[in-house]
Amino acid sequence: MIQVINPLKLLQIPNVPNILGPLIFAILAFLLIFAGKTVVKAVIFIVTGFIASGFAIMLTQLYGINLPLTVILVLAMFIIGGLVGLFLLPLGIGLSLGVIGYSIASTLQSSFIIALLIGMIMFVLGVTLAEKIIIALSAVLGAFILITAAIELGIPLPISILGAIILAAIGIVIQIREGRG
Repeated sequence: MIQVINPLKLLQIPNVPNILGPLIFAILAFLLIFAGKTVVKAVIFIVTGFIASGFAIMLTQLYGINLPLTVILVLAMFIIGGLVGLFLLPLGIGLSLGVIGYSIASTLQSSFIIALLIGMIMFVLGVTLAEKIIIALSAVLGAFILITAAIELGIPLPISILGAIILAAIGIVIQIREGRG
């Protein structure tokens, strides 16, 4: 039998009230709700930067490049890789939505052409609306995390859900307005 572990329980110190885990989760939730686009873009930049700098390290070792040049190349590749990741993010969102649209359309009806057309439309929508999609998904994810933290703090489920929905809606509005001006 598979046992599901509550990640908040991993942060609990024996004989100490469980406040650290819910507090960390609440901070993460508020970051995602109110600054999710920035958090997602920062994570994408860092992850793709590390991938590119790892590739640079591999190449400098392969060709025996000296240490000062290696450091410069690794830093340059980190920045270039991060920027490429940010540039490709809308394309990845569009591709994901396109595949989802195609899969759903091909499941619901038998015409390959119609399914392909729906997939292409979803791809264009995903690329065009990537910023708004990131904002909405990060706010919803933050709301789910906030519900978990609130329940662990003893707040009743209906109040937790209502508060999370209201905060997610406010967070989406704030992030969209922040992007305009």
